[in-house]
Amino acid sequence: MGHPVLERACCQECAKTEGEPCGGDLGFSGTCEPGLTCQQPGPSPSEGTCRPIIFDTHEDT
Repeated sequence: MGHPVLERACCQECAKTEGEPCGGDLGFSGTCEPGLTCQQPGPSPSEGTCRPIIFDTHEDT
């Protein structure tokens, strides 16, 4: 199974996987694949790193 392909304004690009850089100026570093989110800090001030989305399932009782 390959990476999802994302449509961008200029071209198709494979989605970034866990640990890869994302975001950046004008989104230059790409978008994370489904189930991941672009979180700071990243390799540069404008970039993030793709990390899993963690849902808090803990309920206070």
